[in-house]
Amino acid sequence: MEIKFADAVRFFVTIAPKSNCYVCGTDRWEIPFSDMDNGLCFLSPTGATKGGVDMYNLNLECTKCGVLRVHRAEHIREWLDKNPEEGPKS
Repeated sequence: MEIKFADAVRFFVTIAPKSNCYVCGTDRWEIPFSDMDNGLCFLSPTGATKGGVDMYNLNLECTKCGVLRVHRAEHIREWLDKNPEEGPKS
């Protein structure tokens, strides 16, 4: 499974636009990206499977206090598939 960084940003801005850190209150989050390709988010394997498919998390890190917020990557991917990015309007 892959999630592009720009798509993850679009997901979080749309789904949780006022999502402040529950520890320190800031609204600044960092999405880690892959060392191999900075256009892709880094997805953490959970070590679990669902229906025989490996499960992954996308972690966000608060830029002020460092708390981690965890989202199941499959839910983000499903939303992205149902809500494709619109191309430029002519």
